[in-house]
Amino acid sequence: MDKAQTLEELGTAKTAHIKWVNRAKALVGWLPVEKDAIPVDSTDCQFG
Repeated sequence: MDKAQTLEELGTAKTAHIKWVNRAKALVGWLPVEKDAIPVDSTDCQFG
């Protein structure tokens, strides 16, 4: 794996983690979250 691939994978993992965190924030803020998207396990995203 070269540097460009590594950076691309890190960017993808970061995006997945941000989405996971945003779903957790929505859940805490009593906003609707799809049942299958409820963040239960921190290792569910690519970064975790």
